[in-house]
Amino acid sequence: MRTSQVILLLIASLSIALANQCKPVFAPGITDTNVCHNVYEVQNSWWLPEAYISNAVCACSGIPTYSPEANCIRQFLSTRINDKTRYTPAFRQKMAEEKIKYENHPIVDFINYKALVIREFVPMIYKDHQDAYSQCCCKGTPAFFQSWEAVATIKMPTCGMVVESIKLFGSCSARAGTW
Repeated sequence: MRTSQVILLLIASLSIALANQCKPVFAPGITDTNVCHNVYEVQNSWWLPEAYISNAVCACSGIPTYSPEANCIRQFLSTRINDKTRYTPAFRQKMAEEKIKYENHPIVDFINYKALVIREFVPMIYKDHQDAYSQCCCKGTPAFFQSWEAVATIKMPTCGMVVESIKLFGSCSARAGTW
């Protein structure tokens, strides 16, 4: 093989390698974890399920700020949850009305509210997280779909449990036990 052929082969290999490098859709993303509180507890608390608010704030503020993927995910998800074409005003209003009914009558409206959250909200947030992991260059995937039913309906006892669950079941690096 001649030198010119070797050089062309190296250039072609480098071009392919560079083309396959993922570029996060949001860079640098959000490094300020105070945004987590604002997005979930201030802007959207009127319609989001309380368990999801608590777990989302823990997850959002608990994933590392030194990670470009985590910063991208924070930005992606905060943008997505505020997207009025995805989460339409009618959808938000329906969620808010059912949330109020449940809060006013937790025993009577427990099943209806939880069923609504699982049937309509969970598929949306799961898809949002799938898209965020993909667009933010994670090698891993979010936790399996059924775990999102718990994320949206059961408040974890501590933020540490939320973060460790993410590391175990939804590791961005695809290495269980690490982010």
